[in-house]
Amino acid sequence: MNIVKKEEIIKKYPFVERLIQSMPEDIWEKCSLITYKAGEKIFYQGADLTKVYLICDGTVSVFENDLSGREMQVVFLEKGGVVGEMEALIKGRTMRFSAKTVTRCTLISMSVSTFIKWTQRDIGLCLILIESLAKKIQQASNEIVLHVQSSAIEMLSSRLIFAEAGLLRVTRNELAQRCGVSVRTINRCVQKLAEEGYITMNHRKIYISNEQKGMLAQSPYVNQFRTETD
Repeated sequence: MNIVKKEEIIKKYPFVERLIQSMPEDIWEKCSLITYKAGEKIFYQGADLTKVYLICDGTVSVFENDLSGREMQVVFLEKGGVVGEMEALIKGRTMRFSAKTVTRCTLISMSVSTFIKWTQRDIGLCLILIESLAKKIQQASNEIVLHVQSSAIEMLSSRLIFAEAGLLRVTRNELAQRCGVSVRTINRCVQKLAEEGYITMNHRKIYISNEQKGMLAQSPYVNQFRTETD
């Protein structure tokens, strides 16, 4: 084991408190803390199912590759999320999708057998996982609709209205990944939104106020399905 006390992890990464606060100590002792740089693969589609991960900090992209090798986003998971639990719960042998970090990430890693033992002993965890899986299904469904029915500027706009007001911390490259388009396309979309007053540029960084978010939500760029279901 290379993990510190549970209380220290909760203090440093409060978003995982819900998940681990009632975790039995013998389960906790079998966990490891891992840090990934942005853009690193966590696992590949078709790889052996060996681990389940809890996201302490950062953003993880779950995706698959189409026949041309292009990445098709399935879902983005933020801190407090779980990766690999679906395959573990259905007793799968391999990973259905690939996963990589969008930003620098800190994860709690455990073996599949340890995860299954944990679910069998913690009813509270099972309720959290049900809620998490429902949100994943909803987000994945919304992603499908966005990619099939929406243009790049509509996909970007639908994400901007759910971002926190203020200066966006994500890079253009991260926005491109989230929208499934090139950085050049994102730059054109950002420029157009800035020209129309929906966002403000601050030293090449994107700034969006609550007022601008409201304007953007009412604009022709926002996918109606996304705004009603998120």
